[in-house]
Amino acid sequence: MMSEVEWLEISTGMTQIGAKDLHIMGDGWVPVCWLKIEGNRFKTLLTDLSNYIKLQTTSVVKVGKNEKYGSVNSLVVLTPTEADAKAIESILPLFRYITITYSVAGMMELGYSHPLSYPSSADWVWTGDVDADYFDDPMGAKGGGAASGDPVPGPLGPPSPGPCPPGPVMPGPPSPGPPSPPPPMPGPTPFLDNGETSNGGGPPSSGDAMQKGREDAAKSDAAAEQARKDGLQQGAERANQGKQDAQQSAGQGQGSGESGGEGGSEGSGEGSGEGSGSGEGSGEGEGGEGQGSGEGGEGEEGSGDGDGQGEGEGGDTPSDSGSPSDMPGDDGDSGTPTDAMSDFQDAANAANDAIDGARQACSCCNPDLDKEKEMAEDAKDDAKKALDATKEAAQNAADAGDMTQEQADNEKRKADALKEAVDSLEPGVDTSPSGMAAQEAEAHNQAAQQTAAEDNSVENVGDIVEDAMASAAAADKCDAKGDSRKKEDQLNSEQADMSAMAAAATASEAIEDALNEELIDEATAETLQQGVDDMVQNAEDRQEARELPGRLSEEAQKMAEQSMKSASDSNNEQAQDEAIRAAEKTKECADAANPYNEQDREDLSDAIEKTIEALDGCDPTPEVIKAKDEMEALQRKLSKDETAAHSQWGIWRLIDGQWVQTNYGGDMIFETKDEAAEWLKVRGGQV
Repeated sequence: MMSEVEWLEISTGMTQIGAKDLHIMGDGWVPVCWLKIEGNRFKTLLTDLSNYIKLQTTSVVKVGKNEKYGSVNSLVVLTPTEADAKAIESILPLFRYITITYSVAGMMELGYSHPLSYPSSADWVWTGDVDADYFDDPMGAKGGGAASGDPVPGPLGPPSPGPCPPGPVMPGPPSPGPPSPPPPMPGPTPFLDNGETSNGGGPPSSGDAMQKGREDAAKSDAAAEQARKDGLQQGAERANQGKQDAQQSAGQGQGSGESGGEGGSEGSGEGSGEGSGSGEGSGEGEGGEGQGSGEGGEGEEGSGDGDGQGEGEGGDTPSDSGSPSDMPGDDGDSGTPTDAMSDFQDAANAANDAIDGARQACSCCNPDLDKEKEMAEDAKDDAKKALDATKEAAQNAADAGDMTQEQADNEKRKADALKEAVDSLEPGVDTSPSGMAAQEAEAHNQAAQQTAAEDNSVENVGDIVEDAMASAAAADKCDAKGDSRKKEDQLNSEQADMSAMAAAATASEAIEDALNEELIDEATAETLQQGVDDMVQNAEDRQEARELPGRLSEEAQKMAEQSMKSASDSNNEQAQDEAIRAAEKTKECADAANPYNEQDREDLSDAIEKTIEALDGCDPTPEVIKAKDEMEALQRKLSKDETAAHSQWGIWRLIDGQWVQTNYGGDMIFETKDEAAEWLKVRGGQV
């Protein structure tokens, strides 16, 4: 059997294994290629680029997935330094199909783009020993190379033999030649033609074709199931690692409470013991587990929260663990105080990673399997514990004087809001990214409201403005992540925009109060207000666009009612003019309406019906007849939109008698018939 190629779909990030001629240039699919960087081997995939970035830089990588198929189709990279950003930009040409799709200071979004031509087939990823070697030893350290007859991947492979390289040569008899066309039958044609022939060079029998289809379907299903399980495991590990990092940054598990001899009292104090020796004690309180050290005779207990107790054992050397200077911000006798604000920021970043991991674990979980469901729930618990650690880190920063108590309380409120968002995650459900962003926007709005309820100060005004701008940024992210055809995303976007505008209003009021109380000058107030206005402008524009269809519908209906009143007063010319103006307003309403929004469809329907009623009361002039024809055409289109809005599409696999599924399980759902047909078309299938 001939080797096959790993193919990548640019628009969705999906991959599939198929014949070397399964796709052609321009159909949306490209061959995955090998590349080698400093002895390490990678594929031209976003997942491999993510691994490279994590290995070579200090950047934080967030993975974006296609909602329909669950495949990775974008990366958001937070670059803390300019050097990291330049390193990533310089390496992108090697990954061939990956480019920067959006960039601002400290952040870039990466995605796939269409190439001008296919790379040399010597660089393609072929199945067989080469592919297995990559997964067994992804860093290329094995040194064994590929099996005889297979090309070495990447730059080490043989040069292209010509303008149309045939791919790797497998042991065995020569190919019998070009295959005959397969018999016509429904289903994706790539499943029926893999470049080989049977039956003495004639067309394959229907039994062979069906068997091949079943085998390929089984491979595809197995790969999808494995990808789902890998996603679950990876998400659980990310959540756990995020929890550990957040707790470490918050100083949990550190502290002091150790005494020589017998332990002392809770919290800070002194204890003494007889004889020589050192003892360790531990206790849990607000500071977590405390450990300290003391020498024989009278030992001085380390300071910290917790109950310290223990028994001394031989030896005069103090313990190496639990030095008081390990505590963030502690002024112990030795060592230097830690940067509590930096610890808080590290904890917050780790908590964000834990939240992403929990969401990934839930989306990849099979809720019918108790073990997987337990893993997803554990990931959620890890994310919430990471947020608790962030709250503690904020309090540590306040205690160290690196932030005010009000700022710490503000951060705690944000963490509590995110804990509620984590609680809402359900195992087996791919939570909408727009929903998470909407909750983030509301969390910042609530934080702004809470700060505004406190005494007015310059610091509080700054915090409120910062939260208002963060809420607006989250609303923009919610709109970008959502699909305007989905009701859930429509509601999430509207909720996020309302939160952003509420936070902006709170900020404007705080700025005005601070100016009136002479806490800030006019120039500062103007600068702060301009920043808030600029950030919330997008949310206001989106809200205005949502309200526009309803407003135009009302204007059209009022104009139509006025036309009917004029007609009843025998003012036919005025009635006709008003009815035609109502028709124009109705067309504007149709242009502004979202056909997938139920309220927009209702508003448009009301305008159409009222306008037709007004036109029916006018003399049948050519202008009136034309306007009525346009309204009836809009009515027919609205009926189709109504059907489309309540319809979803899938692809039925005839051979297996089941729906095509996503990489992470579940039926693959398309919003329109055209999308489903296009997905099938680019794979060589038939409707």
